[in-house]
Formats: sequence, C-alpha cells, structure tokens
Amino acid sequence: MALDIIVVFDDNETQFLTMSEALHSEIFSASTRWSSYKELRKLRDYYKANISINSTESYTFLHELSDIASRVKVNTIELNEIKKSLQRKKIKKLRMTGD
Repeated sequence: MALDIIVVFDDNETQFLTMSEALHSEIFSASTRWSSYKELRKLRDYYKANISINSTESYTFLHELSDIASRVKVNTIELNEIKKSLQRKKIKKLRMTGD
C-alpha cells in the first residue's frame, strides 16, 4: 500500500501524490543515513505515518528529499516525480497518511 501525500499549495490548489512502500523502504534503509533528517524521519513508521507539515517545514522537507535522493538507487524515477510535484508552487501544507 502506498503512503498518501496530500499537498495544498498557497493558491489552495490540492494535489494527491503517493509514495510506494518500495521507495519508503529504500529511503529508510541503513544506507541512506535518514535519521539526521528532522522532517523526513517523521515518516519512518510507514503504517503509523499521519503527519502534517506546514509551509515553513515544507522547505526543510523538500531539502531533505533532495539531499537523500543521491542515496536512493532503485526508485529514483518515483522520488524525482514526487520532488518535481512538490517544487512546482509554494506549499501551504502537506499531509501524509499511512494505511
């Protein structure tokens, strides 16, 4: 099951994204050193993830996603699509929900 990401941009446009369990597992593998990322590590528990990230925190989250992308080797296309979608406009808030 995918991790649902609901993005609300400053103009109140809403976009729905998903993060596959495979990408989540790769991001949080031992090789990525994920624990140093303040916002990203909130998603560590895939099935309990139910977090909101505000506009200010979204900048940190995007920076962390970009930084960890260099350590993601298998699911790069999916991660790049998520980053691209999140970078299109200024984010008002993000909500991430697991199953």
